[in-house]
Amino acid sequence: MLAAFGYEAFSLPLDIRLRLVCAILVPVSLAVVWGLFFAPKARRRLPMPWLLIAKLVLFAGSVVALLITGRPSLAWPYAALIAINFTGVVLWKQY
Repeated sequence: MLAAFGYEAFSLPLDIRLRLVCAILVPVSLAVVWGLFFAPKARRRLPMPWLLIAKLVLFAGSVVALLITGRPSLAWPYAALIAINFTGVVLWKQY
């Protein structure tokens, strides 16, 4: 997910220095948000079902980022893996 968002940030039509900054800051920001609200030991972890909904939105957004950058050959298998993973998470209650 972080790599997809970083790649999409780097492909923005900006100056190369701004693209590098965005490609670093976007994944780092998402990692911080994940640690604050999604991680199993987060102090402010989102309650269910909002946790699953927010995770699904983030992962779906990373698929959209790959599609926007013109990488459907990466986006569709990645989307299938996300669907399989979320199915397992819900079935086995591994939130």
